[in-house]
Amino acid sequence: MFVYMMRHADAEPAAPGQADAGRRLTDKGLRRTRDTVKVLQRLGVELSLVLTSPLVRARQTAEIVGAGLGTPVVEDERIGPGCHLESLAEAMEEHHVSGPVMFVGHEPDFSQLVGELIGRGRVEMRKGAIACLSVQGLAPGAGVLVWLMPGKELAQLA
Repeated sequence: MFVYMMRHADAEPAAPGQADAGRRLTDKGLRRTRDTVKVLQRLGVELSLVLTSPLVRARQTAEIVGAGLGTPVVEDERIGPGCHLESLAEAMEEHHVSGPVMFVGHEPDFSQLVGELIGRGRVEMRKGAIACLSVQGLAPGAGVLVWLMPGKELAQLA
């Protein structure tokens, strides 16, 4: 099965007194995410579900992807900061994911998760980046990295 790990796009800095969870995407982040969706469409990416962190910037990113690919989006606390492979697996099981899935979340978690899935590899998930993995399960070493593209480069392909 294919698993796509996407880091949220560019977000505004936290304003004084603003909670980190409320940070929204910048205009650049919105634009790049829309461009990324065009590339995913051209690649023929089909998803059964998009599971996203509840933080606003991740949710906004996920909603753009879901709308562009005609895929339902579900917010799940387990995908938020501090997530781990077990929480991703639990979320997939609870939401009955049986086909390709995209997780939308944060750093440093996603770089670490992709690295774990491919057997202790080191990857860097920049803003808006997507890693496509072929997995036999969500366990250490159970995946193969098919491709990884930073958000800026993905948007340029549009």
